[in-house]
Amino acid sequence: MGTWSPTIYGNDLAEDLKSEYAIAFAYYDVDKALQLIEEYVTNEYDLDDELELCNYVYSLADFMWKKGILTDEIKKRALFLIDNNKGLEAYQEEGKHELNERLKVLEKFKEKLLSPLPMKKKINITLHPKPVFEVGDIIAIKLNLKDKEYYEDSKYTLGDISWKEFKSYDNKFIVLLKIEDHISYKSIIVKEVADLWPVFKVYKKIFDQIPSIEELQNVEFVFAKENEDARIIDSLIIGHEIKKQEWTLIGTDMKYVGIECSPGYVFFTKNKKLNVAEEELVHFILRGNRLIM
Repeated sequence: MGTWSPTIYGNDLAEDLKSEYAIAFAYYDVDKALQLIEEYVTNEYDLDDELELCNYVYSLADFMWKKGILTDEIKKRALFLIDNNKGLEAYQEEGKHELNERLKVLEKFKEKLLSPLPMKKKINITLHPKPVFEVGDIIAIKLNLKDKEYYEDSKYTLGDISWKEFKSYDNKFIVLLKIEDHISYKSIIVKEVADLWPVFKVYKKIFDQIPSIEELQNVEFVFAKENEDARIIDSLIIGHEIKKQEWTLIGTDMKYVGIECSPGYVFFTKNKKLNVAEEELVHFILRGNRLIM
């Protein structure tokens, strides 16, 4: 496993396990979560390697301390490793400076572990385990562009579409068909937890009014490619902020569900003044000639 800094999370193992810690403690009580984490780590990593053992125990103890759930057992394991200079060989090989930096980190970490435990905190996971819309849903999104502001990157996102033309689509509608959920991450410890991102086909038209299912039968979907060598984009993974836009469920169509797709990415922003997603979607629909990333 790679190590890139002397900090507690400056290594692959700690970074990889951070999400799993949060998920396990969010879904189970402390004892059960620790049991499942220990079983997974024992099977997945070489804990006979002192550095890997330290990276595991230190990151687990740090996470639990911050959340106010550190147990005496995990605290003692971490302190034992610190006090007995375990896992320092790799830093010694890197040189005196790197070793001293690691020792400073561990000294402060020990002080933290010996300090009063913070109040217990609620553990929130940053994943999105619940689907955004249902597969087959056809969604109309209203373009609210009146208060959007021009900024330099618009030259990239809009391409040859003028700012005036872009603003002319205010209060008009784009229509999307959800075809699947893209799984960007799946928990190993809590099998039912995954990070789900909605994937949509995009109708190749900007509508003055919300269309009916019948009207959509004669509208094609957008396809796009950057050049002859680029992969074809036939759908879009759109960030979860789409649910906070002004949307209407038109109906459902299961005909395209489960088909193999090659999506690009579009993300709405919480900043109401910015318009990255709107610009990319408008350009995608009207031009369909560049790679959305």
